[in-house]
Amino acid sequence: MERIDWRRVAEPQSDAYDSRVILSFRPPHTARPDQNVASKSHSVSVRPITHWDPGRFLGLTPDHPNIVAGFDLLKMWRDGFENVEMLLDTIYAALDIQWNGSSWGCCSGPGPDGFGSVAVTANNAVGFAEGVVHELAHHKLRALGIQVERANRLITNVQSEMFRSPIRYDILRPMAAIVHAQYSYMHVAELDLKIIENCRNSELGESVIRFSLFQYLPKLAFGIDIITKNVKTDSAGDAFCSGLVTWCSSLLARGQQALALAGLSLQSFTHPLDAPLFAISDAG
Repeated sequence: MERIDWRRVAEPQSDAYDSRVILSFRPPHTARPDQNVASKSHSVSVRPITHWDPGRFLGLTPDHPNIVAGFDLLKMWRDGFENVEMLLDTIYAALDIQWNGSSWGCCSGPGPDGFGSVAVTANNAVGFAEGVVHELAHHKLRALGIQVERANRLITNVQSEMFRSPIRYDILRPMAAIVHAQYSYMHVAELDLKIIENCRNSELGESVIRFSLFQYLPKLAFGIDIITKNVKTDSAGDAFCSGLVTWCSSLLARGQQALALAGLSLQSFTHPLDAPLFAISDAG
């Protein structure tokens, strides 16, 4: 491939440029046969999760209504769905039978087959769709050389440099983990915005605003501040992080507009590690 435009790799592109670059870095793997496909309109296989605790997770087939509806939501973000089709070949799915029905979101993780596979629960369609793009983002960074704890490309902070994470609150994390957390939830926020745009004034759109976007935007604002002030990069990483910051700025601006239309505003976020001890519990 010719000289890489790393700024364009940071955000899913309409011409699939980022996907092609990421594929050029993918580790060797054996593609799985395309079977149990959820829909003829895409090429990603859906298979039951069998590698998680069978006492808690019930594997699902691709015809489950939450998976079918989840793919409809994924397609609302055209560029993101193109990432899914080009970079994933298998999504392992399950129901979390301990889910109480009141929480929002999902359980997710890498698939058992390495590159091309992710695992996500589908107790609700939005949670499934968000989980797919969340894991997709981790998948992309790992292919580019940024592992969760360390990086061998793009990010040059040493592993001993520790920072507050926008997602994990019990311990400080290395910069590679901060970038993973930020990047994964930027993908979720972009998907949320596309769902809101397509489902404006509907119960689904309002729920996505209140139970997802409203929760994540303050954390993304916090995370991008940590990254811009502390990240160290090689020359390619400098361009990649520039693209990431540009995309995040757009997400925050568009997200605040969506919140305002719903009568909400961007809340300030105080990291729990910065909170006074007396504020940890109101039990006295």
